[in-house]
Amino acid sequence: MKHRYKKGDLVHIPQSVLLMNTQPRSQQLLIPTRTQTTEKPTVGVVVQPPTTGHDHLVVYCEGENWSVHGDRVYVITENRK
Repeated sequence: MKHRYKKGDLVHIPQSVLLMNTQPRSQQLLIPTRTQTTEKPTVGVVVQPPTTGHDHLVVYCEGENWSVHGDRVYVITENRK
């Protein structure tokens, strides 16, 4: 089951996840202008949830906005006892 990301969600981004800096050419095509792979686990904030029919979301991490596949990140939730 896919998670429904919301703007402002805090997400865990594991090591070795591909981050893409993209320029949208159309609603169906994202062209990466720069890519980076995470060297260690990091935390990001959802800036733009995936649009209908797309699997990528935009997260703010390491000082920039990046596009990342939604199946590669995990929402951080507060554990209450």
